[in-house]
Amino acid sequence: MKKFVVMISAVMLMASSTISFAAMAGSNTVNSAAIVDGSIATADLANKAVTAAKIADATITATQLANGAVTATKLAAGAVTNSSLIDGSVTTSKIASGAVTATKLAAGAVTNSSLIDGSVTTSKIASGAVTGSQLAFGAVDSTKISGVISTDKLANYDGYKVVHTGPADNVNTFNSVQAAINYVYANISQCSSECYANGKISYLIKIMPGIYSENITLYPKIDLVGEYGAGGNTAINGTLTTTGLHDGNVVQNLQIWGLVTNNIMQLSFKNVFLTAGINNVWGNVTIDNSTVSGQLIMQYNGQLSINNSSIYEILNNSTVGVQVRLSNSSIYYITGNFSLSGYAFVNTQFIVDNQIPLTAGSLQMLNCYDNNLKPIPNR
Repeated sequence: MKKFVVMISAVMLMASSTISFAAMAGSNTVNSAAIVDGSIATADLANKAVTAAKIADATITATQLANGAVTATKLAAGAVTNSSLIDGSVTTSKIASGAVTATKLAAGAVTNSSLIDGSVTTSKIASGAVTGSQLAFGAVDSTKISGVISTDKLANYDGYKVVHTGPADNVNTFNSVQAAINYVYANISQCSSECYANGKISYLIKIMPGIYSENITLYPKIDLVGEYGAGGNTAINGTLTTTGLHDGNVVQNLQIWGLVTNNIMQLSFKNVFLTAGINNVWGNVTIDNSTVSGQLIMQYNGQLSINNSSIYEILNNSTVGVQVRLSNSSIYYITGNFSLSGYAFVNTQFIVDNQIPLTAGSLQMLNCYDNNLKPIPNR
């Protein structure tokens, strides 16, 4: 009886040994079937034991990563590209704060469809990490922004100041056009090489879309340029008063609802809409691609060049003569003293026929026509 029991025990021991080695695929080799899910903890792995060569392509999915497990130090620069990510697999909880820096993103990799609304918060962006090349055009709209964007997340406006309705530091960004002008004029002596464009000294102030209700005093050496955008056009609901010699500075892409005035010299208006008109043009003023719906009043011995524009009325108050040239433009009225004035009209339409200044002191007309598009004799 004892001998029989011993034999049975030996057989069972041999069977157990056979079963325990069945999961072994070879000498010192353990396959996945031999590992219970979740049984290998971090402490079981030697440092740097898992290299890229040990991981089969596409074996690590979002579910294999603990929230916040992938930090900046775990990724080689440029390791994560578009092709490495399943759409929607990287959520906010998978990214440690500050882990995604500029070097981790391929140019244009982040588009609208890649971002969950509100997922990009201030803590997820390293200061200065997001540059123009990292963003596809139009990728960031209002739904992608959570909270307030602080000024340290924005690059400096290089070479110009910006007026807008958002946060302002009153050094690079302003909420008032006049505040920006005053700051620039007070510091114009510190202007670097970007102020010396096209052989003249000037400093650019960009005005973002919106209505700015204020009266403006424009000092020399300053250009005012409005921007177009989803917010509509850019308008000054007030007057614009110029001071001094402007040396070819420009007012561009703006609506000005109040009067433009005060001995205007050496100033260009481009793509502007001047509701109340211009007063006291003294000399060397250019108007391009614009509309002046009020009076344009000439003083002294001013020179005025108007191109591709519509002018309601030119009133000549000068007693010493002016020089006016209209090209590819239209005009309703011409009034005042023309006896000492020189006018040149090229491809110009006279909306009111009887306003053709045939008595002007020196008049040239070339390819002009009346309101009915009837040619006017050249002279």
